[in-house]
Amino acid sequence: MAERDYGGRRSGLRQHRTPSPALSPRDGGTWMVTVRPSALILLLACVILATGCTVQEAPPELPAATGIPAETTAQPASPETLTTVATPAPQATLTTIATRATTARPTSTKTATTVTTPAKTYPRPATGALIAGKRILGGYGRLKIDNVNGTKDSVAILTRWHSTTPLLGVFIRHGDAHTNENIPDGMYDLYILSGENWDNEREQFDDSVDYLLFDTPLTFKSSEKWVVILYPMEDEDAEGELVPVPQKDFPDL
Repeated sequence: MAERDYGGRRSGLRQHRTPSPALSPRDGGTWMVTVRPSALILLLACVILATGCTVQEAPPELPAATGIPAETTAQPASPETLTTVATPAPQATLTTIATRATTARPTSTKTATTVTTPAKTYPRPATGALIAGKRILGGYGRLKIDNVNGTKDSVAILTRWHSTTPLLGVFIRHGDAHTNENIPDGMYDLYILSGENWDNEREQFDDSVDYLLFDTPLTFKSSEKWVVILYPMEDEDAEGELVPVPQKDFPDL
């Protein structure tokens, strides 16, 4: 290495180590420590850094595993807490059954009531009473109905020949006779309804009904007169007789 002369002293760049200060006791047993300025500056820097940083402690090292089992510290077992839950006893449910009181009703005793139906009455029309049609006027013919010896009441019905439409209908009681006058000229049929217990509402006999027809047409000319006898008799001069006919072929009153 080159050396330069600075004022008659030889100087050179060499690595120079300053020996560490020796600690030596002084009189009286007191130790003196000599600290260099550079060391003091370094110490202050460490203090400043220590106050601004948080130094975390390293976790303690676990003991190395050996062949001897480590002693285990028996921790006291935590006493079991016995909790008693009081279960309420089931309460009996009171079921109320509402029963409707039945009031005994008085037993009604039906009394058999006998209803007496009055006997039906049959007022008899008078002989000659008009039952059907109307009074015939405008002629001179006469028709006599003889029921003097008859046993049933009768209704004499006069119609046109071969017709069932009543022109005249009169009531004739048994034991009586009746003559119809003023009959115009022409040919007529005579029907006889006979029976017992005449019903005015129905215009019909209720019992022993006979439907009869005089089998000979009645012809009226001028003042000609016919007599029809309703009860049986022997007369060789009779021009006709009463014969039964079906009800369906009889005139409606």
